Amino acid sequence: MKAKHLALLAVTCPGCGKVRVLQGKKVLEVSLDKAVEHRITSIGSFASVHSGTVKVKVVSSREAVIIDGLGASRA
Repeated sequence: MKAKHLALLAVTCPGCGKVRVLQGKKVLEVSLDKAVEHRITSIGSFASVHSGTVKVKVVSSREAVIIDGLGASRA
């Protein structure tokens, strides 16, 4: 995938967990521990378009993590 901006469509809630997003060699960590919502959360912007496989990994244990989608933009 080629992208300059990445975003998650996820449920946030008090006590929700964390995810780690990897694209190529870039690592971004996102906490979903916020007010209860179903929201788009920006997870990274790069100075230029990056390419590579995007992986989303849950890095917290026993906390809820609900991800509905991943967004990517080259603009």
